[in-house]
Amino acid sequence: MELYFSAMACSLASRIALYEAGGDARFIEVDPKTKRTLDGADYLKIYPLGLVPLLRLDDGSLLSENAAILQYIAARYPNAELAQYDDMQRAPAAMAVFHRHGIA
Repeated sequence: MELYFSAMACSLASRIALYEAGGDARFIEVDPKTKRTLDGADYLKIYPLGLVPLLRLDDGSLLSENAAILQYIAARYPNAELAQYDDMQRAPAAMAVFHRHGIA
């Protein structure tokens, strides 16, 4: 798994969540101005929108948007207890995430 992120950006939340969950991931920093990774790769060839965070799963699938990535991490690593799993506990958290990201 690879997480593309930019320092001092909201994508840091996904990086922190993976770290807290003990997730096995490679962290790849993207320069938000040049859209290149620190090793010089063209990030736009990886993800044409050029936005971070982006999580590349082991099967090559791509997940974007912090809210979606955070939910994926919480579900993949339930023992880390990053999210609630009772429907009535999870719903208010989802409402807060969706509202914060302009979805609701």
